[in-house]
Amino acid sequence: MNITYFSKITMEVETISSKDVLYLKDHLLLLTTFQSFIIDFKNTTIDYETLHGLIGPPHRIFSDDDRIWFSQMEVNHQFLEVSLNRRCLDFDLSSYIRQYR
Repeated sequence: MNITYFSKITMEVETISSKDVLYLKDHLLLLTTFQSFIIDFKNTTIDYETLHGLIGPPHRIFSDDDRIWFSQMEVNHQFLEVSLNRRCLDFDLSSYIRQYR
């Protein structure tokens, strides 16, 4: 899928995998127009141990199926915030890394 010219995307898919998350993260880090990409999914083949090996350990684990990562954007001084929970994968721009209590 060519997502180069979109700034905001919301979509629903049947299944999402760890490799899908890595692909999207790697491509979104390079985009200058990106603002938000939300994917709702019905099923997942995501294995958290594999995902941590692919994109690194999460910044915070809120529960067994709710985690958040931050990555430095390649094209600006912002961060790519990746939130994954039971039925949603959310990529957003962030000006800073949020601290959670």
